[in-house]
Amino acid sequence: EFQLSLECLPQVSRSMSMFGVTDGFISLPDGIPILAIATTNSVELLGLGGYKFGDGYLNFDTTGHFMLNTGQELSDFGDGKNRVILPGFKEIRYGLEAKLDFPTELGEVFNGRDGVLSDFNHAGLLAGNVPDTQGVYMVPEPIKQPFNGGRKIILFGLSGAVSNSHLARAFFESMAFSVKAFLDKLEQESHYYPRELKVCGPFASNDFLMQFQSDVLQIPLAR
Repeated sequence: EFQLSLECLPQVSRSMSMFGVTDGFISLPDGIPILAIATTNSVELLGLGGYKFGDGYLNFDTTGHFMLNTGQELSDFGDGKNRVILPGFKEIRYGLEAKLDFPTELGEVFNGRDGVLSDFNHAGLLAGNVPDTQGVYMVPEPIKQPFNGGRKIILFGLSGAVSNSHLARAFFESMAFSVKAFLDKLEQESHYYPRELKVCGPFASNDFLMQFQSDVLQIPLAR
């Protein structure tokens, strides 16, 4: 036995609790009550209306932050995932927090090709002009250990018949299938799958990507 007293152990409190008062901050007067502590992803999930069990949140940018409302169930989510307590509920609600590693060079893939992705909404219009990718595939580079946070894009199937529209569609399809692979693995490891996905970030403004993503996942997306 460790023979530790209760006084030396951390105290577990609700996110909406009295944590103390400000003291010694340069920009704040002393004595202001601190009544809530929450992670950014928790706030964004709830700020987008993710109050129900199964509501998910994904930041569609190169950070790929993901959060899922798992209700009152306390489960082992597996490696690479964090369990958090969501703020603002009378009863304890848990959240699953993880990170989807979008390749960091996604936004730079076409810099040398007339800036086809310089405007993502315009790229979405290009992608919608063609029914497929003309055999072009973009595959994220496998994660190597130790992982330094940078991943490249590998292109397959380039030919003279490939246009900017085909490249744009391949780009968005690569993102959408990366999300699907991530959520399928999440379901396999933790038995959770979002019933609806709240989305934000620069890529979330793209109508083509959001519709294609919803079709692939077979769940509604809300932004």
